[in-house]
Amino acid sequence: MLEKHRHLLLKFRREIVEDLLVDDVVVFLQSKFVLDSDDTEVIRGEQTSRRQAEMLLDILPKKGYESFEHFFTALSEKYPHLARLLESGASEDERNNVVEGIDSPLQRE
Repeated sequence: MLEKHRHLLLKFRREIVEDLLVDDVVVFLQSKFVLDSDDTEVIRGEQTSRRQAEMLLDILPKKGYESFEHFFTALSEKYPHLARLLESGASEDERNNVVEGIDSPLQRE
């Protein structure tokens, strides 16, 4: 995950956590091999939907380069307002391509 994507997840963490029901995106993220069954168990083991969303946002940055792109795609389908929020937080140059580009080869995980 690129540093700019980590920044967007932190910047809009409160909004994502308030609205997101992880069951709406977890299956998609599993199908794209972003999350494995252990990750899903940890996430669903949290008591509240808010804590589940927080745990998902804690895990995503550790899941490799394409994790943000897949998360963004899942949001676009189920939570377009959150996807638009992430797009709006990108700089003017990045706004049209929030999920593309590599800032530096060192940012690939």
